[in-house]
Amino acid sequence: MKHRWKEFTLALLMAVTLWYAVSGSEKVESLIEVRVDYRGLPNGLTVQSGLVNKINVRVRAPIGMLRSLTMQDSRPYIMDLSSVTKGENLMLIDGSQLSFRSNIEVIDITPSRILLQVDAVSSKEVPLEADIRGNLPEDYIAQVSFTPQSVTITGPSSVLESINTLTLPITLPEPVSTGITRLTQRLPLPESVDASPTEFSLGVHVGIKRKLVSVTRLVQVEAPDGFGKFVRPDRIKIQIAVPESQAGKASADKEIRAFVNVDQAELGSYSLPVLVDLPQGMELVRIDPPNVTVTLEQKR
Repeated sequence: MKHRWKEFTLALLMAVTLWYAVSGSEKVESLIEVRVDYRGLPNGLTVQSGLVNKINVRVRAPIGMLRSLTMQDSRPYIMDLSSVTKGENLMLIDGSQLSFRSNIEVIDITPSRILLQVDAVSSKEVPLEADIRGNLPEDYIAQVSFTPQSVTITGPSSVLESINTLTLPITLPEPVSTGITRLTQRLPLPESVDASPTEFSLGVHVGIKRKLVSVTRLVQVEAPDGFGKFVRPDRIKIQIAVPESQAGKASADKEIRAFVNVDQAELGSYSLPVLVDLPQGMELVRIDPPNVTVTLEQKR
């Protein structure tokens, strides 16, 4: 009985070993992903399109070998770009360059070829412009100054041909107020384009749009009581910078006032500077004449 048990165990081990040997040597097909690496691109050239990161390789090999192959990353396929020139370049995937063991047969490669669009690398200097976004109150204006005012961009020649300026969106803070805001910002660049410098400072200047207006006003005299007052000339011309929306109403605006202050309390004539009161938002540019003569007389 013991003899038979040993014989049965030995037969079973031989059968299992034979099964593994036969099944392990059986050839089957499998699909394997292989990474693609690129080498040797000539200086002064860049690949705009057509590059692939991986290829699918259909192989035939003993099943036991495929098990071990798919359990580990395969070595990348190296594509040599040293022969490419500007324009279209059809590159074939050479199965013989795949790093498989000799008893692994390559059946198919997808894609088997790639079309690379190659362009020359060039540089040019372009100015910066601002696209100001936000709601400005009436009569307000915003301007942006850049430091530096231009940048040097580098990239494919065909891409750089269409770039004559770089426009940056600038969003105004809320609420909008007059003054200067300093910011540091990175350039938003098209894909495949680099710039030097990539970071710059800008100043957002917010002010009021004004229009030059001239108005004529009677000179008012502020003097001690008890005197007669005589002014020459009694009217002066005032040039002012007025918010555009108020320009048409300035001549009739009673808040625009010209006057002189007489501090002396004695009879006589005095040459005095003309003073001007203006509503908020207006700026004085010129007074003509800037001085008038005020004579204090005995009050009749």
